[in-house]
Amino acid sequence: MNLIKLIHQTPRAALAMVIGCIVFVSGCGGGGGSSESAGIGGTGAPVARGYVQGEVTGFGSVFVNQDRFVTANSTFIVDGEVLDQSALAVGMVVSLEAETENGEFTGEAITVVYDDEIQGPIDPTFGIQPGPDGTQITFEVFGQRITIDDTGTRFVGTSFVDIKPNDVVEISGFKTDVDKVSGTYMVSATYVKYIEDLSLMNSEVELRGIIENYTAGLPEFFEIGGIRIDVDRGDPDFELEVPNGILEDDLFVEVKGIIQGATTIEAKKIELEDEDLGEEVDDVRLQGIISPYTSDSNFEIDGQVINAVGAVPAGVTLGEGVEVEVEGDIVGGVLFADELEIEDEKPELRSFISSVDVSGNWFEVDFPFTTGLSTTVVVNIDTQTVFEDETGPVITPPFSLDDLVGGPGRTGDFVRVEGQEVGGEILANVVKRVAPDDKRKLEGVVEAYTASTIIVPGSITVLGITFQLVDGISDYDPDPPDIEVDDFVEIEDEDDVPANPADGIADEVEEK
Repeated sequence: MNLIKLIHQTPRAALAMVIGCIVFVSGCGGGGGSSESAGIGGTGAPVARGYVQGEVTGFGSVFVNQDRFVTANSTFIVDGEVLDQSALAVGMVVSLEAETENGEFTGEAITVVYDDEIQGPIDPTFGIQPGPDGTQITFEVFGQRITIDDTGTRFVGTSFVDIKPNDVVEISGFKTDVDKVSGTYMVSATYVKYIEDLSLMNSEVELRGIIENYTAGLPEFFEIGGIRIDVDRGDPDFELEVPNGILEDDLFVEVKGIIQGATTIEAKKIELEDEDLGEEVDDVRLQGIISPYTSDSNFEIDGQVINAVGAVPAGVTLGEGVEVEVEGDIVGGVLFADELEIEDEKPELRSFISSVDVSGNWFEVDFPFTTGLSTTVVVNIDTQTVFEDETGPVITPPFSLDDLVGGPGRTGDFVRVEGQEVGGEILANVVKRVAPDDKRKLEGVVEAYTASTIIVPGSITVLGITFQLVDGISDYDPDPPDIEVDDFVEIEDEDDVPANPADGIADEVEEK
């Protein structure tokens, strides 16, 4: 069987399929484990294979969770089609078959596979539910709960503020709360693409899950999570890829079709999927969110059981909702991790741009002091920085550093920036121009801290910016605070009134 025909799967299922097959060879054998091929690019040299799943974070080859993989000789399979690298986008969760040597990844990608988690309309009944701090939104697509983040999610054709009920969207991200019995899960979305406004009888949709209430005959139908799937085997456009063409309860399938009503889909393609990576597989690297967590020797990422005893770095505490990357071998269906990395909190800031240097590839973001002066944070950009504009259409796309405007006080563009701290400055992963806010925010590692008293103000320093802490003005979460140097915190400094700048006194300090 041809691998390219089989590879049209969810990233987890695609990874499982890659594990069982040899790319560029028409035969596909059973079982897992490291494999060897005739060589990349037809060199004839045997190549050992490892398997990677994670978020695309940049290009120049392809970066998956900040790790670079050379793709000069790679095959790209996007939504079941053999395409080129341009079909990928930052934020997509992909699966790679990658070259290894003595159990270590060499950085050469052999096959890169992408398929979305779900595609369909945002449920207007559930609506758009904002999080408590306004930086996250939750909605549902075919009963699957999706959470998006104002900086952590990448948007195409829409934005954090523009997304709305009945938008048909494509979602990629990390699954949490995976129920292996029902096939339901939640998604922390890393990528959202707007397809179109919902059009019944026309909009194309995709979902996956466990077949329930299968009914044979005419009409033939089944349900996935309460969504009815109508099957017309006489339709010349209908494709069925399950063993012997037999549909039955408890099969895990992906359905592509045309939405007929809020809870009805006319199937155009049904294919069997396997969410398991396998029982015995060498050299696996997974990025994802822990859910559920029982202990360091028993937790899951995207339904894969992990035993990380001995791999957890000193001082690190694992738990539900923690994003990690693990690497190791699967033995008896359990991934025994020999390496584990926590996806650290990333510095983030929200304020006005004071100056822009296009030739130097940087700009400055302004934070005021109570003295009436201000201090700035330098934000550097590189080829991996993603720019997004939520203030309106850009005259000359793509939106970039050239389009940002600096100025004193509130006259510059208001931006949200996420990145890494490098030498007291920010190397930006994401820069979003947004409508001005009445508060400025700064997230990062505490460099200095002095607690306030009733008589004497305290202070807290993050990224070189020192905010005053004043009893009766500064609120803490938790309260009383337990802040120490090297803690990660979020600081909010609100405008006294919309027309006046923030004053350099921290109105809220939250320990992350």
